[in-house]
Amino acid sequence: MNRFTYNRIVHLNAALREKELPYRIDYRDEHTAGIWPLGICASIGREEEMRAEIRNFFRKEGVEIFFTEDGTRICTAERNGETE
Repeated sequence: MNRFTYNRIVHLNAALREKELPYRIDYRDEHTAGIWPLGICASIGREEEMRAEIRNFFRKEGVEIFFTEDGTRICTAERNGETE
């Protein structure tokens, strides 16, 4: 299933906390999640580390994702017109 679930997002947020990455991910729908930095100073320079952790998390879950150009959202490959 190449979709986001609320439960997956909760587990992703826990993984980010474990890695001490100052970001919160919010569930928007089954194909979109938002990315929120938890403090500008804390997150500057950690964007790629955060993206790598998110990619790794969803790779393990079998969900293909991409980041929007502005870096504020994560979308499933299905949202981009691809299918499972």
